[in-house]
Amino acid sequence: MEASPPIDVRAPSVAGGTSTRSASIRTALCDFTARKLSDFVTRTQLHALEIYAEFFRPFDVEYELDVGLPAPPTHTEVFLFSRQSRDFTER
Repeated sequence: MEASPPIDVRAPSVAGGTSTRSASIRTALCDFTARKLSDFVTRTQLHALEIYAEFFRPFDVEYELDVGLPAPPTHTEVFLFSRQSRDFTER
């Protein structure tokens, strides 16, 4: 099994919190702000990603918002909201 590359905590994951690793980074940094997928990638960039082909496209997900909640280090509390049309607003 290959070792994972080092994590750069300054660089958010593409999904902004959909992975355990990025959620752990957010917890370590006490960063629980709402993040939109579009904060990190354009739709064109998203469509070129493997995760889009394997997960987002089959479930008709074009837009995603995640909100992390403070939690003990033993687990993650993140709410994910997905949409097929219209990105989430800042409101």
